[in-house]
Amino acid sequence: MTLLHVGTANFDQPRDRYKTRLHFVELELRSPLPAPKRLQKLRSEVGEDFVLAAIAPTTLFGDEDSPLRDAAHTRAEVDRLQNAVKALAPDVLVFRTPKALRPGTAALERWITLCRDRLCKMARVVVWEPTGVWEREAALEVTADIENLIVCADPLHDDVSGESHVYARLRGLGVDSRYNDGKLEDIAEKLAECEEAWVVFATPTAFKEATRLDAIAQGQITPAYSSADDEDGDDEDDEDGDDEDGDDEDGDDEDDEDEDEDDEDDEDDEDDEDEEDDS
Repeated sequence: MTLLHVGTANFDQPRDRYKTRLHFVELELRSPLPAPKRLQKLRSEVGEDFVLAAIAPTTLFGDEDSPLRDAAHTRAEVDRLQNAVKALAPDVLVFRTPKALRPGTAALERWITLCRDRLCKMARVVVWEPTGVWEREAALEVTADIENLIVCADPLHDDVSGESHVYARLRGLGVDSRYNDGKLEDIAEKLAECEEAWVVFATPTAFKEATRLDAIAQGQITPAYSSADDEDGDDEDDEDGDDEDGDDEDGDDEDDEDEDEDDEDDEDDEDDEDEEDDS
């Protein structure tokens, strides 16, 4: 059975509420990096059992048009990142490379060397998320001999069969603008043969989708709709599910609005009666 970690890109809910439903989150580290003491405090607050992934700051790559060309800058950035990683102790470290790091370039060679020599020793699992012209198959080929480095995937569109570890990012783009129950079940099935997988939802409704996938994967709920079913039905299920969890603030707002409308109607009726009496 897959050890599945489901979460969102950064905490999109109050941290205490988030932790009652999910045990994994992806955090983006930005330059200047937080002080190690602050990162240690964050780790202690979420707890040792809570799974963290950290995205390295893009400043590590230096000039976007010629990534990693300045060796001194790269060493200094890697040293700073290493100190931050020691303090935060993430389970996964993610690197999102700039578009100029393309196949067949000197920048790619510098990247592969850096991964092998330093970056892949910083965390138990290191993830490469290439941007630009990359096909995932090509990225897998150039990193095949680097231990504990995996290439970010979208299980709905990438073939992850045979991969023991998968890091998935779901952006909700194009045909996947909404992840209904059928798509969530498809994701769970595609990851079922993995040893361990991390799924990050980076969508406007990330928390709902993440908690739903987590429940489906654990067998706590049976998907109500197939991928061909009407997506509007999922919204109804999500709203009902939130009410059951006590998240009924939106519903209270709607009731308050209805009461306000009734009060306005009563006031209008009284005004009409006053006008008739005056006439």
